[in-house]
Amino acid sequence: MKFFDFNKEERLEVINFAATRLGIAPPVLEKDIWLCLVLQRLFSLPAKIAFKGGTSLSKVYNLIDRFSEDVDITLDYTNFISLPKPFSALSRTAIKKLSEQLKGCLYDYVQNTVLKDFNDYFNTELAVENINLSINDNGEELRVHYPSLFSVNGYLQSNILIEFGGRNSSEPSEQHKITTLIGGVVSDIEFPTAEVNVLSPLRTFWEKATLIHVECHRGRLNASPERLSRHWYDLSRLSNTWVSEQALLNKLLLRQVVEHKIAFFNSSYTHHENCLLGKFRLIPDEQGLRQKSGKMNERLLSLCFGLANEMSL
Repeated sequence: MKFFDFNKEERLEVINFAATRLGIAPPVLEKDIWLCLVLQRLFSLPAKIAFKGGTSLSKVYNLIDRFSEDVDITLDYTNFISLPKPFSALSRTAIKKLSEQLKGCLYDYVQNTVLKDFNDYFNTELAVENINLSINDNGEELRVHYPSLFSVNGYLQSNILIEFGGRNSSEPSEQHKITTLIGGVVSDIEFPTAEVNVLSPLRTFWEKATLIHVECHRGRLNASPERLSRHWYDLSRLSNTWVSEQALLNKLLLRQVVEHKIAFFNSSYTHHENCLLGKFRLIPDEQGLRQKSGKMNERLLSLCFGLANEMSL
């Protein structure tokens, strides 16, 4: 039988059994099942997309230890446009017009394809009640609110956040099968699996490095240190793996990432061009390292300096 064919009490019993065997909190196992189901639906849709970010690093490549619960999806810009020449040859006016066009295409795809498919699936095929979907105004964030079998609070929430980006590339990428954690100890029940296109961790390495570089030049961290610190953690972990070794040799990929960010995500403070000159900035200034209380964020500070010692960009 499929996991969702069981009633609530039976699903609860299965998860609690597996949690004891794996030593993992039951709500984490439950969320992992829903995450796999969401990926299954996303990659059944007709578009060139890629699974990326921290969740792909932990779920696909086992490169980081933290439980990353959001789903980052690149909706390749070539789904909507065909460029006659490279971004570097386009004027700023043309790039701005193109960016607005892609934002509209992303909203249309998420609203009329993804949301419609999810509504049809959850309302007609899945035997689970009280599933709600919510989407933000620009269509870049879609949340699947699922009825948790457990009382959840704090950081872990009973929803899967899908963050879409429509002004990025999905290359280079690889095909992988996504399976649940619980499936490793419960073999007689069918859990959701997904065949997904995953952004290469080499590109993720450079995406993370350039993101951190921009945050360090912002003057004030854009998000809370608790949210941002995961990027330093991920890059620090990658810097001790084969990913770092190969990425540092692949300067062409770095150039592609930087040129794309200059085209679509450039500002007066970003200094993306410095990334091609060996002038990465990976440590925020003192203001950026301070929390609202005025005290140093020691965890973020430790990650920053540890990363600076491990990497020589």
